[in-house]
Amino acid sequence: MFAGSFTASCGQVFAGMGYFGSLVSTGGIGAGARMIADNVSNAFNSQAHVFWSGGETAMNAAKNFANRIGGKTLEMTRLGSYLEKINAGSDLWRAASANFANQSSGVVYSIQNSIGVRLQSVWATVEYGILKANPKIENFIYRVIWG
Repeated sequence: MFAGSFTASCGQVFAGMGYFGSLVSTGGIGAGARMIADNVSNAFNSQAHVFWSGGETAMNAAKNFANRIGGKTLEMTRLGSYLEKINAGSDLWRAASANFANQSSGVVYSIQNSIGVRLQSVWATVEYGILKANPKIENFIYRVIWG
């Protein structure tokens, strides 16, 4: 049983390595190191992942909700904090979002602003497709907030 658990955990750590090159080439070794640390942490201490779309209102609501349930948003991870600190561009955020979605398992939450989701949002173009194809996702729970 331990061997199976260890193999699954290692698989989860390395599953996001496809995004590593993109993060390092654009954001440097600091971004890559933080991504690996987040993936290792998530493999052994899984927390509910909370996604959001719809501007600062949705982001703040998602962070508050994640804190209430013991979960995390991308911005609450080591990598997300680092990307905010260096004021990263959209390519880095897209790679980080793809990795975060790929590392998700169990129940996933999505906080959406009532004004709607932009067709070119990271949620619509990156995260949702990865989550939908992720066999480790058991359930999506959506919440709509008034923007």
